[in-house]
Parts: sequence; C-alpha cells; structure tokens
Amino acid sequence: LKNPPAQINRFSFLFVLLLFTVTANAAFLKKINTTSFNSISPITGTSGTLVTLTSSSDSFSATDTDKVTLGGDSIPASEVTFVSNGEIRVKVPCGVSSGFFSVGNTQIGTQFTYIPPNITTVLNDVNICVGDTFNAISLSGFLSSVTPSLGTLEFSYTNNNTDIGLSITSDSNVSEIPTFTATNTTLEPITSTVTVTPVVNGCEGAPVSFTITVNPKPVLNPLPSLELCNGAEVPGVILTASSPNTGTGVSYTWSRTNESIGELALSG
Repeated sequence: LKNPPAQINRFSFLFVLLLFTVTANAAFLKKINTTSFNSISPITGTSGTLVTLTSSSDSFSATDTDKVTLGGDSIPASEVTFVSNGEIRVKVPCGVSSGFFSVGNTQIGTQFTYIPPNITTVLNDVNICVGDTFNAISLSGFLSSVTPSLGTLEFSYTNNNTDIGLSITSDSNVSEIPTFTATNTTLEPITSTVTVTPVVNGCEGAPVSFTITVNPKPVLNPLPSLELCNGAEVPGVILTASSPNTGTGVSYTWSRTNESIGELALSG
C-alpha cells in the first residue's frame, strides 16, 4: 500500500457514516413506532366527544388514566377509561384546545381538532317603537350545521330588563329569540341587553350580547291656534316635544285642510 494512513482514514470515515445512518434510521423507526402506529378516533370533536386512543404495541397500562394530556393540558382521570393495553378512551372535557393527545411522554396519533360551541347568527342591536312587534331571531351555530353527530348544540338567553316585554331568561334549550310586543311605560327610551350562550353536552361556549332599545311615542307640546286677517303674514310655528329628551331625537310631519286659506303646502 502506497498510502496506508489515507486508506485507513477513508475507512474510518465510511465506518462513521454507516454508524450515523444506522443510528438515524433507528431513531426514525422509533418515531414511527410511537406515532404512526398509534392512532385516535375521531380526530375532530367537541366537549363530551368520546375519543379512542389506540396503541399497536400494547403500551398502555391501568395506571395511565392520570397521565393523559391534550395539547399539553392534563385530562382529569375521571374522564379517562382504561380498556386494555392497546386502548384508552377519553371523554373530551370542557374548555380544552386543539392539539395532540399524549399518554405519559408518548404522543398518540394525529392532531385532534376541538370545536367549541359557538354562535354564527349575527346579532345586531335593535331599535324599535313601543307597541311594535319584535320579530323572532333564529339562532344557529357551526356545530349544528356541519357536525351534528358530535353533539346537540343548544342555546339559552338572558335579558336584563323585562320592561321591554321580553322574559328575563329562556329555557335551557331554545332555537330563537322569540317574538314579542315591545313595551315602554316611560317617556324616554329604555334599553335591554340580551346575552345568548351556546351549549353543547353541558359545556358553554363564548356568549354573544346585543341590545334592544324601545323608544316611547313622542309627546308633542301644545300648539297655539291663530286668527289672522286676510292678507296678513302667517308666522312660523316651532314644533317641540316634551318627550323623549334622550335618544336619537324627534322628527315631525304635518298636514292641513282648507286650501283656500293661502299658499301654504298641504303637508310637510
């Protein structure tokens, strides 16, 4: 051999490369064993959804019921059922987030997508006159229209001012804000805040609030009667109301009879 040291160095390099490849492949196979061969079903759900965690290597034990996490947050042991060394069942609790299930330090399957109860109905503030009919508002949410098999989406509402004619609260499961006749016994606008809360399997989602303002009928201040001679100038009459004093203000319309009294328009 002309250059034995060089050949030895090349051999050493190839040996290190081979060792690195074997080690990397072993790590890759280990990762496959801890994730790809484990699974969850279903991969989407909401509070109350029963998720099955499966281990093909039968790595679960009865003591793992207090070691289950979702997205890094611990799942109460009361929501975890040990079925066998290859299966654990988890009832998704309220208020969790999407993420991976883990048992101990082992990640199980793919990411679980959590769908919270929600409201998709747009609830705009309402202004209505006393005596008018409030039209019912149907309530809907993402869960009820897309994934009804995950649970029943329910709604409830509260009303902080029953003087408007709406009940103070609803039953635990309503599909709409009901129709009612707007009431207001005062001389000023009154406002109520209505809060709607979505619920699925006993867990509440983010509430949404809107206001209902009932305006009173305005009270016109008395107007003077005028007696004028033929050809005299008629002075303008200022229209005012004694109520309401708040809100968006009062507008007026007027009309007259007897066209022969002058050139004043018939209405305005």
